[in-house]
Amino acid sequence: MKKLLIDTDLGGDCDDAGALAIANVLMAEGRCQLLGVTHTTSSPYNLACLQAIDEYYHHPEIPLGAYRGPLFIAGSQYERFDKDMAKAFPNRYSESNQPAVEAVRLWRSLLSEAADQSITLVGIGPFRNLANLLRSPADEISPLSGKELLERKVVESVFMAGDVQRHHYAEYNVREDIPSAQYVAANIPTPVVYLDFTRGEKVYCGQAFFEPGHENNPVAFAYTHYSNAARSSWDPLTVYYAITGEDGLFHLSEKGDLHFDDKGHTVFVPNPQGHSRYLKLAVSRKKAASVLDALLLRSSN
Repeated sequence: MKKLLIDTDLGGDCDDAGALAIANVLMAEGRCQLLGVTHTTSSPYNLACLQAIDEYYHHPEIPLGAYRGPLFIAGSQYERFDKDMAKAFPNRYSESNQPAVEAVRLWRSLLSEAADQSITLVGIGPFRNLANLLRSPADEISPLSGKELLERKVVESVFMAGDVQRHHYAEYNVREDIPSAQYVAANIPTPVVYLDFTRGEKVYCGQAFFEPGHENNPVAFAYTHYSNAARSSWDPLTVYYAITGEDGLFHLSEKGDLHFDDKGHTVFVPNPQGHSRYLKLAVSRKKAASVLDALLLRSSN
């Protein structure tokens, strides 16, 4: 069974909510264990939204962690649904003002307790938290640095980032913090699989949420308050692969070295000894969307 740690920027887009829903559904089916979720922006509403989704899917115990640092991705332009969602659905953060565990501290704790080579690390937002984890020193939680913990405990990292096809496009998760993206790509000591922008852009899911009957589902709330139509599926595809592997939906590219230049552009150089690969769809976009939609609706009531 895959054991996941997920880092998200839920609030800036609704597809993060879809990704977390898929992880919860597959966890309920015994196909994965979601050990913890962190958010990587300064939004004051993110943890409440994450916990509301976990609560809806009957996993309120999942530990959550928050970014703590200089103001990062905050303001009304990033709050198209999360402020209202935090107020509309039960969650322990809105109701009690419960302080959040700092993201890197939560990661270090969960990684230190995990068996070697047992964790799949998933990033579906900018790389700020991930870079901070890699830079973290030994402490009272673990005598290992963050990089050493990742090398020992993580079997694979899966990131939604970049654009392998368009070499002069700076994808959002990279563009928002280019130095952190560069640092993680250059220093992460694990095999990495990337789901890039183009692969998920035209895989549209969530349309059924716009029909009556989903009013008590916080994920449906995210989709319908973010847009008026189905949304691209960058993050749901990333999480789906992290849990299921290729599973008929994907092919993996050849191995190579992937990095981001100073403008946030993606550079992939094939190398049989490289530790990075990227995903290619093995089915039509419509088929991929239908698989995701079936999961999104499986526990909607």
